[in-house]
Amino acid sequence: MASLRFTPCASALMAASRIAKNITADNVLVVAEPRPVHAASLPSAEHEVEAVISRFANHTVLRHEQATKEAVLAEFAQHPLQHFCCHGSADFVEPLNGGLLTADDQCLSLRDLLNLRSPGIRLAVLSACETGIPGLELPDEVISLPAGWLQAGAAGVVASLWSVADASTMILMARFYSLWKPDNKNIAQAFREAQQWVRDSTNAEMAEFQRSLRLHPDADPIGATKTNVLERMALSNPAARGFEHPFFWTAFNYTGV
Repeated sequence: MASLRFTPCASALMAASRIAKNITADNVLVVAEPRPVHAASLPSAEHEVEAVISRFANHTVLRHEQATKEAVLAEFAQHPLQHFCCHGSADFVEPLNGGLLTADDQCLSLRDLLNLRSPGIRLAVLSACETGIPGLELPDEVISLPAGWLQAGAAGVVASLWSVADASTMILMARFYSLWKPDNKNIAQAFREAQQWVRDSTNAEMAEFQRSLRLHPDADPIGATKTNVLERMALSNPAARGFEHPFFWTAFNYTGV
């Protein structure tokens, strides 16, 4: 089965294709659970961040209080790969106000993106809620964060269509990078395979995969059942497919090339 991709328009697709041919995703910027914010914590965020940066020798992490809007904007054009592990929201009435929550409750909005330009971003992964939802005012126009990222210089964007679950998002992203980076597989294909794997894997299989990542020792212990959702799921019902429901793996789609 072929992978499914989206694009705002033909000209955006052509521009994204040119960028994809000339940019190598060998340096990643990770925005890791900005704090302080008036939003719930993300218990699996550190596991997700460590799973991402383990695939790249060169990486910059803006973690917690470091992840201010100003710091993100300063780094924006310096990295061909961007991964945001944070909170996000869409504004259906004023879509330019929707965006990603940074430290101190500031928002990196679609409005901000329209003023940004990068020499080339191979991929932006918006691992947050509602990052792929367009506005409703002009239903024939695609006014959304993925479109804004493409205009700012990205070739491809992964974004979500609803409020996603913390643990299932973490394991989906970790699996995606494990499929994409080692062999430089087609990005859309690797992401589709990661979604299928989350759908079809048992709780025991997902917990074992997470253990195999051998995350940085500063991350929460992989075997700590008090803090690790996948370990708890594997202990309580190892043969069940805990993330089989489409809610857990279909929220994210791929825009661009």
